[in-house]
Amino acid sequence: VQNGPGEFSITFDTQNESGTYRVVFGPDLTDLAGNVMNQDGDATSGEASEDAFDSTFTLVAGPTYIAHYDFGTSLSPVEDGYTRVAGNTRYSEASGFGWISGSVYAVNRAGTNLNRDLNYTADAVFAMDVENGVYDITVTQGEYLIGHDLMGVYGEGVQLDVVSVPAFQYVVNTYSVTVTDGQLSVGIKDLGGSNPWAVINALDIAIVELTE
Repeated sequence: VQNGPGEFSITFDTQNESGTYRVVFGPDLTDLAGNVMNQDGDATSGEASEDAFDSTFTLVAGPTYIAHYDFGTSLSPVEDGYTRVAGNTRYSEASGFGWISGSVYAVNRAGTNLNRDLNYTADAVFAMDVENGVYDITVTQGEYLIGHDLMGVYGEGVQLDVVSVPAFQYVVNTYSVTVTDGQLSVGIKDLGGSNPWAVINALDIAIVELTE
């Protein structure tokens, strides 16, 4: 499809395999007026076999997600593809996930299904049963009405970050966490500042590498 002078776009079937792909345009291409085109950049248009644009691109496999959690109330909307976590969602062996410590509360404000609701606490830890290995955890934090400052984020008991976010805004941060005990723990803790609560809206967990 020609988008404008000298600008084209192409579409192709979804590719599911990582690797290097080759794209070739030509030969025998003409513009909208029917003029033969110079595709290989040698200043000669319409060469029967050589006039082609040849390029390659590489596709790299994206992360393999094993869980998506949407934190909120027991009745607030849940983002498609996510699992609800309410303030009273405590860990059990049957479910394999939930809050394992701390007093946790929940509110539902306004915005998208993922961001509008949240869990908040002064100090609490969420856990999920996993295989030992290295994981990327992506944490979404913020609140529609209230700013939060000096929120500590922890993975496996180790402080990963201190996050502050103004009212009506959200931050999304990704951290690397190594699990050796069969359970991934993510903690949030208020570290002071003007607001006494730490919040979490969403948690996405992806495998980087599994270990024995």
